[in-house]
Amino acid sequence: MSEWKQYRLSDIVDIIGGGTPKTSVPAYWGGDIPWLSVVDFNNDNRYVYTAEKSITQMGLANSSTRVLKKGCLIISARGTVGALAQLNSDMAFNQSCYGLNAKENTTNDFLYYLVKDCIRQLQQQATGGVFDTIVRETFENIVINLPPIPEQHDIASMLSSLDDKIDLLHRQNKTSEELAQVYFSQWFVEGVTRNGSLSDIASIVNNSISTKNRATEFFFQHSIPAYDEGMIPIQECGGVILSNKFEVLPNVILVSKLNPQFSRIWRIGSDVKPNSVCSTEFQVVKAKEDRHYNYIYFLLKQKEVTEHFAMSASGTSGSHQRITPSDILNLEIVLPENVLIKKFNEICDPLLKRVDINKAQMQVLRRLRDTLLSKLINGEVRVKVEEKK
Repeated sequence: MSEWKQYRLSDIVDIIGGGTPKTSVPAYWGGDIPWLSVVDFNNDNRYVYTAEKSITQMGLANSSTRVLKKGCLIISARGTVGALAQLNSDMAFNQSCYGLNAKENTTNDFLYYLVKDCIRQLQQQATGGVFDTIVRETFENIVINLPPIPEQHDIASMLSSLDDKIDLLHRQNKTSEELAQVYFSQWFVEGVTRNGSLSDIASIVNNSISTKNRATEFFFQHSIPAYDEGMIPIQECGGVILSNKFEVLPNVILVSKLNPQFSRIWRIGSDVKPNSVCSTEFQVVKAKEDRHYNYIYFLLKQKEVTEHFAMSASGTSGSHQRITPSDILNLEIVLPENVLIKKFNEICDPLLKRVDINKAQMQVLRRLRDTLLSKLINGEVRVKVEEKK
């Protein structure tokens, strides 16, 4: 590794700050410039394709936000520290993130993996009272070893091949769920009169489990970091979890009660691991009859339901809003006819089975990528750089 050179992370990257146009000025919002916040990329996917919100040219001109070019990186710097993605198109971003752009001694493709390998160091150096925060100076404290450009290209190419497979599987899953959602909307939403409530077909099963003084047991936990805006649950495998949790049963749906303006709905299948628990920031929803399981899942993912929960939530501020079991169970719904439910399940079951197979494959690919990433970035495993003729 004699040809590798040591730098501070700040030496090889331009750090770019973001901003937020005034929300009180409607003319600044709803334009054609995607505007990123951590909610758009806190999912371990390499690329970010879209943003929930967008701004206008006027909003861009009258705020401190900047437009990052396609290929640049974005990293969350406040609250949820260390979410990282690479832009698939030009996008603006808020002040809780930094844009990163490689200098001449590296490339953004390699920089993505280099920074990903440094995330834990960045998180350990985060400071702040209410929210963990990294600042520009934090990047000066991270020391890295940089291989020559040809080896950087080969390392990035090897890791990218895995991320590209993960990205393809992710997009396949998105297409499958969107197709099922189309059928749901056509059969159970459009022009249909609501004639019941969710409590007619579902119940809340928040079975509390105390994990205190159970040092010999092993738990599988589904959790949401406090007050984050992530779009997927973090699945942690841990030993002693010193707090009360809810039991995760087979064939349930986890609904985050925290910050309901962000849709966080997850299916837990029949193959749930034993001793599975979840954060008490979830509500555990179970269908009274298995045939309604798919229906309830796609019902709770409807945009109208997310908006309803956001209106129903209570709390002292936007970051502490929560929904209650009654908010979920009192949701007005269409009581589905048996014939239609059967048809819907015949469509959904194979689609969701493929989604689950893809998710399992993505987990394998992510583990392989992360193992290789650390070894390649630190020079433990070397790639052979072929000489250009």
